[in-house]
Amino acid sequence: MNPRLRSILIAIGLLTIVIVGIILIPRGLSIYYQSRGGQHIDYVMRSVEGIQELVCDPLPESSQAAIEEVEDGIENLHRAVRFNRRNSQAYYHLGKAYCLLGEPEDAMKSYQQYTVLRPDNPLGHIGLGFAYEELGETDSSMNAWRESRLTTNNFLEVGNQFLELQQYDNALNWYQRAEKFDPGNGIPWYHIGVILEELDELEAAQSAYEQAINLSPSYVDSYYALGDIALNKNEDYENAIYYYLQAANIDSLPIRAYLGIGESGEKLNDDGQALDAYLHANTLTTQVNVDGYDDWWLRIWPKYTLGDYYLREGNLNLAKSTFQEAIDMDKNQYFSVWSLWGLGRAAAQNHEYESAKEHLSQALKLKSNFYLFSQINLAMGQALIGQGDYDQGLKFISIAHEEHPSNKGLHLFYAVMLTEAGRKEEAISEYKHYLEMWPGDSQAIKALDQLLNNY
Repeated sequence: MNPRLRSILIAIGLLTIVIVGIILIPRGLSIYYQSRGGQHIDYVMRSVEGIQELVCDPLPESSQAAIEEVEDGIENLHRAVRFNRRNSQAYYHLGKAYCLLGEPEDAMKSYQQYTVLRPDNPLGHIGLGFAYEELGETDSSMNAWRESRLTTNNFLEVGNQFLELQQYDNALNWYQRAEKFDPGNGIPWYHIGVILEELDELEAAQSAYEQAINLSPSYVDSYYALGDIALNKNEDYENAIYYYLQAANIDSLPIRAYLGIGESGEKLNDDGQALDAYLHANTLTTQVNVDGYDDWWLRIWPKYTLGDYYLREGNLNLAKSTFQEAIDMDKNQYFSVWSLWGLGRAAAQNHEYESAKEHLSQALKLKSNFYLFSQINLAMGQALIGQGDYDQGLKFISIAHEEHPSNKGLHLFYAVMLTEAGRKEEAISEYKHYLEMWPGDSQAIKALDQLLNNY
């Protein structure tokens, strides 16, 4: 080969190597430092409890080791950017890192760089939105989140996850973000009300539910929430009926509404309204397509509730037949245990103690919730005492008493039964304990004096 041509080819080859090196080596170094820096940041995100991905919350000052880890990460990420100004992933990690250090303005600038380089990636816009939020720039925050194509449901779903974990402050933050993101939608206000109610801020919760109704009048859960507060917490039964009726007008299957109307009617001593509502709820159960737990609840619970109403009214035959219908329908032991408890109480009231014990024994064999377990033991104790078996009866009553030591009526009932059983020393001790918790109860004071005088 011609020596001159060979020299030219060698020169071209060396020049190519140099050009490729100039292009690739900085990029390779940038990726290397970006990877190292990202590992520092990701480690902190995983290891420090309570840190949420993308949310621009600073590390606590006590996490000094984590802060130093983030600072090391930032140093590597800046090296990555110096080698390649278009390394978008380095800017993304820098955004997270500056948030962790409590420097949202630098985080915002980093996320802005990322969104310029990667405008179609929603993560950059989401992170940018949280940086704006930390800076108090609400409008910019919402605009960034809209650019990311987030929806109101995305915020609500995250809030619901925190609610399940009973992290109420975090849940409330996400629901409030949903409200700001979609201010014309009442559903976020309903969820805000749920959290406020959990935090026992009842007036604020009611205001939130009312705002939910103003903005989304067809969202039925808000009416149910206000009805439940009126019934169970405010004892405002007429208002409860009002809200349940509003729910009944919206709900396609308003079984829950009529059960609430029935219970409110009972509290108002309006037996006609109560019975009509319970019967209406039972009529609606025929429209339920039985599938999962919720469907069984809608079918069987109204029947149990009707049976319990008959029991309270003293219609023992109707009560027993209704409880039995509920049991015959039920394939889930959770519901059967309630109706067996009802049958046991109805039999005991009718002085059918053997039948009562049989039903209650079956109920105790089934799994049930904490409250009901105590109530079944109490009913069993009462049935045994009805037969005159105080020793066995008191054993069952004591179980309920131990499970609910702060139940005033149960406490007093246990003391009375001990007295009737002739166990005076235990009865005296029980009355003294009772009066320590509820001093000034004249009935208990009188009973204790009589025991002491006759002891």
